[in-house]
Amino acid sequence: MADSRDENLRQAILEAKGGKSSKALELLLAAPPSDGAQDAALYHYSAGALFLETGQAGRALAHLEKSRSLGGSNPRLAVALERARQAAGGALDQASYPWERFADSSAFLALEIALLATALGASLALWRKRARILPAALCWLAAGFLVCLQAWSSRREPARVLEACSLRSGPGEDFIRVLEVPPGTALRLIGAPHPRSSGWRAVRISRGKTGWLEERCLLPLRARSHTPRPRTPTE
Repeated sequence: MADSRDENLRQAILEAKGGKSSKALELLLAAPPSDGAQDAALYHYSAGALFLETGQAGRALAHLEKSRSLGGSNPRLAVALERARQAAGGALDQASYPWERFADSSAFLALEIALLATALGASLALWRKRARILPAALCWLAAGFLVCLQAWSSRREPARVLEACSLRSGPGEDFIRVLEVPPGTALRLIGAPHPRSSGWRAVRISRGKTGWLEERCLLPLRARSHTPRPRTPTE
């Protein structure tokens, strides 16, 4: 399977260079890689660049952000991301609270480690009777707050919509359709998948609007084991 996917990726790049964007996308989307695959970041960058070229800015934005989260180092990634954001227009990140965006930032982990190290150092100094109890207590309190914030954020994973889907009031097509969600829309996955609603996820579209979307429509932005296979342009 890995060899077939690698060949698809190579062939897709060749088709894209030859100006055959639709054929390149069809090859790419036929076999999406797991997030742990060596070529996962390249795959998502290539898909994002092709979607952007074909005028599908929302889908492009989802794949390009995924490439960045997987450590994509293509020098053109930042430029493509900015173009996709401008073209997507309304697909803004309205689903996140400020503290969730902070917990997703690269500075969060460094701050958490620094506070834990400071708290440990203050505790050792206190044990040796060289410090007061208040500084150590404050450091541990702040570190504990960051740990709780990280736990909160990990249960509300950021994602983007890959293709237009209906937000429903429950996990199934029999439930009321709340609204149509366009590709590229930012959202948060709420909790773990429900054991009795296979293929559906509870999501937060904005701070006051929640519902259920089919998993095939979603691209989680943190590292996971598998990228859902979206429909190809010919389906």
